[in-house]
Amino acid sequence: MSLLDWAELAVVSAKLEILRGRHREKRSRLEAKQLQQEIDSVEQERELILGRLFDAVPAVIGETV
Repeated sequence: MSLLDWAELAVVSAKLEILRGRHREKRSRLEAKQLQQEIDSVEQERELILGRLFDAVPAVIGETV
């Protein structure tokens, strides 16, 4: 669990919020589908980062005990 992981999570979360904001704009069906695919991809990336962070929690707890 490093600061880099937390920074990466912050960047991906910000990107996801921007994409979700763009999702509300009027778009053609193709553009909407592509945007949804991009949102899904970024959500998967965020889940992977969160998984790494949660996997590291036992090691961090062990260091502090």
